[in-house]
Amino acid sequence: MKKTLTALIFGFTLVSTYAQVETIDKYDWEKSPKLHDLTTEEAALPEVILKDKLVYDFTYNDKGELECTYVHHVIIRVNSDDAISDNNKLYLPYYDESDMIRQKVRVINSKGEVKTLGERDVKESVDEESQRKLKYFALEGVDLGSEIEYFFLLKESPELSGSRSTLQGAVLKKNVEFKLISPANLVFAFKSYNGLPDVALDSANNDVNIYSVTMPEIAGLAEEDFANVDANEMFLVYKLQANKSNNKSDFYRYSKYAEDVYAAMYGEISGGTNKKLQKLIKSMDLKLALTEEDKIRAIEQYLKTNFNVIEFYIPQYSDLEGVIDGKIGTQFGMLRLYVAIFQSLGIEHQIAITTNRFDERFDKDFESYSYLDEYLIYFPDLNMHMEPSSVFSRLGFITSGLQYNYAVYIKPVEVGDFKTAVAKVNFIDALPYDKTQNNISMEVDLNKDIDNPLYTLTLKETGYYAQSTQVVYDYLDEDNKKEVSEAQVKQIAEKAEDIQVTLENAGGIYFGLKPLVTKATFHSSQFVEKAGNQYLFNIGLLIGPQAEIYQEKERVLEVENGFNRWYHRELTFVMPEGYKCTNLDDLKIDVFQEKDGERTMTFTSNYTVTGNTVKVVIDEYYKVIVLPVSEYEDYRKVINAAANFNKVSLILEPQ
Repeated sequence: MKKTLTALIFGFTLVSTYAQVETIDKYDWEKSPKLHDLTTEEAALPEVILKDKLVYDFTYNDKGELECTYVHHVIIRVNSDDAISDNNKLYLPYYDESDMIRQKVRVINSKGEVKTLGERDVKESVDEESQRKLKYFALEGVDLGSEIEYFFLLKESPELSGSRSTLQGAVLKKNVEFKLISPANLVFAFKSYNGLPDVALDSANNDVNIYSVTMPEIAGLAEEDFANVDANEMFLVYKLQANKSNNKSDFYRYSKYAEDVYAAMYGEISGGTNKKLQKLIKSMDLKLALTEEDKIRAIEQYLKTNFNVIEFYIPQYSDLEGVIDGKIGTQFGMLRLYVAIFQSLGIEHQIAITTNRFDERFDKDFESYSYLDEYLIYFPDLNMHMEPSSVFSRLGFITSGLQYNYAVYIKPVEVGDFKTAVAKVNFIDALPYDKTQNNISMEVDLNKDIDNPLYTLTLKETGYYAQSTQVVYDYLDEDNKKEVSEAQVKQIAEKAEDIQVTLENAGGIYFGLKPLVTKATFHSSQFVEKAGNQYLFNIGLLIGPQAEIYQEKERVLEVENGFNRWYHRELTFVMPEGYKCTNLDDLKIDVFQEKDGERTMTFTSNYTVTGNTVKVVIDEYYKVIVLPVSEYEDYRKVINAAANFNKVSLILEPQ
């Protein structure tokens, strides 16, 4: 989407008569490689990256047009079978072979023998999702202690508006280097993140600008439970800041972007296209929409069930008339359609642009178009966001990674007859915990048939817990609807039998308005076990499978959740006649974190007994998206409290 807009509204050529002195066209590796010496600790690791070098070389061609040559040079040491398996294919980083200047791949086995791979070693496969053909080197002769070395020298389109380079990964890296070379007239700006040193300019060279950052070693950043690994890796962002040859600077400002997005989105609509637009609006039958919110929801539901969104750019489906005619749109085209409809109906709105924080957090202090990936529509009167390109989201519930993040808001303004827009960076708050709920009410009479009792379930889900079923339901046939309905039960009782189930409020039109309600009865023998003259009632399993966090190593990353959430459970069971329960107090759990007198997260369960009926009430909630490492143990205890309840088995023995 960002690149589409850039191509449409920011296209310009940077030309200069400056000469480029330093070049990497002749870049090469060592002619006689030898295995590297590793420390004892490094040799014990499954895999070590011994070299990771990135170079971007910006030069002017004979026509004075800016080009970019890219080098990536890597040496990997494999010390385990898993590492060999993970690295036995080397995918080529391009689709168009004309972009490749030079590529070299070789394997140095544990004996120091060198095997250089050529074109005959290139294989092809097809990506199942995109159906694109992929090419890769099939690496042979790799054994324990081998080193795999490769570099690619490619021609790329110059990325000037903002680009990210990630220098940290899951495994230890040594000899890490980033370098950007540009003509002397082009000044770049950089910002480093997560502990990466600042990029430095080589002041000794006046013919070209050489920017670089090097690190002798970067530790691997391993996956951790409830953590945002990608956003916490060491990386840098760069963009073109100034062109000394024409004394221009600050090319990529959000204020400029706002003006151009406004021009692209709110341009004049031709008479013929407007007729088609009005016909489309009329077909939505909005007469029953009593409020503006009702109208917005009806429009969104109609478009998301009658139009298809495509990810790749096709000019026809980025044009408003083409989208209406084909009922297909690119992200750009669908945004244009929504905006045209809301503008026609006089519904106040703003375009907001952000990034998914699980890929890259939006930095409000460094203006880079690399953060402008995801387009939203914001309705100030409702204080709600909509995500036009996401079929499975609805008003108020955008993709969870887009909330709790900054965004650029484009607000239309009028100065006399002149219409444009201004940009403002604001924070998208996370939805409160009570907007996403998973509530279970379960009743079971153990007195009637203790070996295979009847369970009566009411499951109410809202927010992100309802999304996957409630919205998807519109796209299912009857057989799949039955399967999805039964899956609602089996997420709690995997071995449920004789399932009788109904769903209420199934369909995208209810999402965000009414809970998805699953009402079911079923039999199951999985929760009760006979042990001699006793029975074990595994009541803890009635809340469904729970995560448990084990932390053998010291925690590195802060906790980051997708969304706030609340679970409420009411479990009621009738004791079998002639039996008593000897360990009801195992149902009492109270683990929480409290700040300023308020519980920010908790798992609390208790019970009451009325005659031979026991009722267990459980509340578990998480009101905070991010917790620092210092509070990780609090979080782990609450999560594990739910897992501990999952293990509770009540002992029923004869009186």
